[in-house]
Amino acid sequence: MTADICLGELERCMRKSVAASFVFLSSQRYGWRALPRVVSHVEMEALLKKIDSYQGEEEKEAKTTIQQWYVKNENVIPPIYILQSIPQMEIKTNVKYNKFWDDSRSGKPGAQSVMQKTIWKAVRESGGELSSDTWMISVTEREVLKGLLKLEGGFKLSCLCMMRTLVGLEEAVENEDREIAEAKDEEDRNRLYSKQLARVYGTPLEEDQKLLTELRERVK
Repeated sequence: MTADICLGELERCMRKSVAASFVFLSSQRYGWRALPRVVSHVEMEALLKKIDSYQGEEEKEAKTTIQQWYVKNENVIPPIYILQSIPQMEIKTNVKYNKFWDDSRSGKPGAQSVMQKTIWKAVRESGGELSSDTWMISVTEREVLKGLLKLEGGFKLSCLCMMRTLVGLEEAVENEDREIAEAKDEEDRNRLYSKQLARVYGTPLEEDQKLLTELRERVK
């Protein structure tokens, strides 16, 4: 929902702004790779079919979770699948992964992680049948596509871009992670989690780093 609000505000700025309507400030963080709120029925059914080709229990559990969190709306033509709200799902005690976010204390994964692990696998192995722009990219990249790289609706390019590299950030992330791993107890670990700074500015996953590099090259 938050991503939709951001994209809506971007479009409003593109319609009404007399100066730059979009500002892109990039460093070493790729951004949150959010699950899409709305998915076409064609895309969703292709995804579920791809997941059916896997035999593992992990994939089967992911499919069940996707079907619980995404509900088909046939009141529109063509039909769409809509991601249910977090408060709405949290009260459903019959849903195994009714919490969206990972629980750092118990180590139990949230629905987002359970779904994305299998979704990303399916997209990578689909040979282009599944849309990477739907499932794989970050909210930041969606905003860049809308405001800069894939202008639609007759809008003119009006953008300010700044790309920078924070020297020593990767080392700082490694140091923070090492301190957390060596914490003496849970209280100390939670204290260190709350003080993390480098992780906020860095992108830890190798795939995220690759996507960030590709995005910055396209913007250049």
